[in-house]
Amino acid sequence: MMNPIGVLLVSDLLLTRAGLRQLLAALGFNVSGEATTAEEAVSAAERDQPDIILLDVDSGLDAFACVEDLLSAAERSRIIALSDRQHDADHSRLVELGAAGLVLKNDPPETL
Repeated sequence: MMNPIGVLLVSDLLLTRAGLRQLLAALGFNVSGEATTAEEAVSAAERDQPDIILLDVDSGLDAFACVEDLLSAAERSRIIALSDRQHDADHSRLVELGAAGLVLKNDPPETL
């Protein structure tokens, strides 16, 4: 039996985290942790070593610094940025820093 893919949710919005947790659980993922700040996210990433980190870049955190810190804390984790902004120059920069990609919050759930 294969272990479910572990996911760390990073968003300052409770409703966003709760909705993602429910969606991911229904899809067979294991939400290993949640964080509301960059500091909490780095600590959880270091502790849990999740397969995937879903990072809400519209939160009040410095997404650029957070991506670098998360990759230092959990080198094998893949970071997927979540955003509600479609054509943003910052998205390219996040990928350059190491994020695996970007999912728009308006995309269908299957995109994840």
